[in-house]
Amino acid sequence: MKSEILSHIDFETINFLLEGFNKLTGFVTAIEDLEGNVLSQSGWRKACTEFHRKNPETAIKCKISDVELTKGFKIDQKYHFYKCMNGLVDVVVPIVINREHIANLFTGQFFFEEMDVPFFKKQAETYGFDENAYLEALSKVPIFSEEKAKEVMGVLLNITEIIIKMTHEKLYQTEINNELRKSEEQLVHSHDLMRYMLTSRNFTPN
Repeated sequence: MKSEILSHIDFETINFLLEGFNKLTGFVTAIEDLEGNVLSQSGWRKACTEFHRKNPETAIKCKISDVELTKGFKIDQKYHFYKCMNGLVDVVVPIVINREHIANLFTGQFFFEEMDVPFFKKQAETYGFDENAYLEALSKVPIFSEEKAKEVMGVLLNITEIIIKMTHEKLYQTEINNELRKSEEQLVHSHDLMRYMLTSRNFTPN
């Protein structure tokens, strides 16, 4: 059922909205299924694209963070802040359609405070990153206050509602189309049956 609902998400339109959100706010985005597979993304930081998600070991930490750490919120929560295992702040918004949690909308890849340089130097050493290039990429990661992040989340929640509404409408339209097709098939079957009866040698109309 989840995969069927996901197939009705209009990613072309959603990507347009999320790219606009990224340009307007500076906050990156991603939509992932519940297994952590990326379905859509916009504006990702170099620290993630060139290091965390490129290295197999840190990429696994990204996926674990996106799947396991996001389980720390209740389904009726609007969003949930958490620190990913690679040291950046992320925020997850559940996408719930027909009372089913089908995917997550993320923003993040930022800090709430100055980066922990010793932590990231250790991470560079552990995973074989070029330390200077890694720290340079991390220096581009923005620092947002929690108040600012919460303010921006209001916009992202509106986009989430648009995603839900659009998908709802497509599901409803698909259901209507399926019912119409069934009705047409039944009419064709009835017509064929009537024609057979009228042309049958063994049938004499009253």
